[in-house]
Amino acid sequence: GITYSKDKISFQVKVGYKNGAVTAEVIFENEERIAFVNEYTAKDTELALQVNKNLTGNKELEAGMFEFTKVLCDENGVPVPDAAVVTAVNDADGKVVFAADTYSEAGEYYYMIKEKNAGKEIDGITYDAMEVIVKVTITDNKWGQLVAEAAYPEDVTFDNCYNAKPVLVDLEGTKFLEGRDLLEGEFEFVLTDRDGNVIDEAVNNDDGTFSFDSLELCDEGEYLFTVYEKEGDLPGVTYDGTVYEVIVIVTDDGKGQMQADVQYPESGIVFNNSYVGGKVKITKTVTMEGAVHNSDSRFYVALFTDEALTEMSKHGVHVIEMKGGSEASIIIDDLDYGKTYYVAETDLYGNPIKSGDFGIKTVTIENGMINIEDEGMVPEVKIINDLEKPVEKAVQTGDGSVMGLFAMMALLAAVSMAGAVFFRRKES
Repeated sequence: GITYSKDKISFQVKVGYKNGAVTAEVIFENEERIAFVNEYTAKDTELALQVNKNLTGNKELEAGMFEFTKVLCDENGVPVPDAAVVTAVNDADGKVVFAADTYSEAGEYYYMIKEKNAGKEIDGITYDAMEVIVKVTITDNKWGQLVAEAAYPEDVTFDNCYNAKPVLVDLEGTKFLEGRDLLEGEFEFVLTDRDGNVIDEAVNNDDGTFSFDSLELCDEGEYLFTVYEKEGDLPGVTYDGTVYEVIVIVTDDGKGQMQADVQYPESGIVFNNSYVGGKVKITKTVTMEGAVHNSDSRFYVALFTDEALTEMSKHGVHVIEMKGGSEASIIIDDLDYGKTYYVAETDLYGNPIKSGDFGIKTVTIENGMINIEDEGMVPEVKIINDLEKPVEKAVQTGDGSVMGLFAMMALLAAVSMAGAVFFRRKES
């Protein structure tokens, strides 16, 4: 580190004699003395600071993935005014090495290193908010060389975590019911996982749709779910025993969000149920003074929803034709389960007939109040008409012969009137 002097100093020595002695005098040209000045200079030194990067979670660390900054500061981390900000990125092994700084003077220097986006969460990555203060000491080894030494804190590894947000999957289906209107909440559906464990249950809306609670899927992979209808005990309903499989493939989009590809069966999840209403059998028996009596008459019956027989059901008036026999039956279906109906014999217009009308001696209705409850049960109501033995032809409810008699009488009356008018006109 020493630069030696190249100076040359010239001088004279003047020798003389004085007072019996030899004398000498040194005479310099430009200097009053001989002085060689050497210069000592320690060479500059360089130092490159470095830190480490670690990434955890479902993502591999790649070169250049993260950026860091370094700035000259004081010992408390406060940046020096107008200090340049230097950047560096990580390599594939997680090393972050800044460009080397050159030092020409001994002393102490401080640097603040931190990660860009420190403390933020971006695209699923949570960035480390740590700040690293490095002390650099420059010393002269007295042999012409400056020496740099860095003092790092204990932790110089920036730990980032990648965590993709789970995806929410909503599985849904549709229920159809043939035979009657669908009611909200009357059918139940079950969702199970690959191992058959029940995950959730759902009921139908009034429009037939149903959906399970959202599934939160956090990990990549293929998920298998099954959906089936829980068999209930609604009367008249045939349940759909189909078991559907749904495959959900979950992938990480690499930007912090799981994505789901839901693969339904080709026709979707559709359950088709059918409903057949209850039935009642109504048997009409005609007797005369207690003995069976064959008849060609037709009779009328209806169902009522109240005991006073004022509200006829939606099923209307039904005809029982005897067709020459003493007993005939009809079946009225599409009855609402759990509902009570009142059976009555009526006229053509649905007016209940009282005992004794139209020459009927008695009208006996057995089990006139019917409660339709059980699926497959067909209760029977018996209506017995006991006629009076006629001296002349008795009139029966809706008897065709009686209607013919009325028609003939009306025709004769019309002919008589027409004839009278004709003769009066002729006379005129």
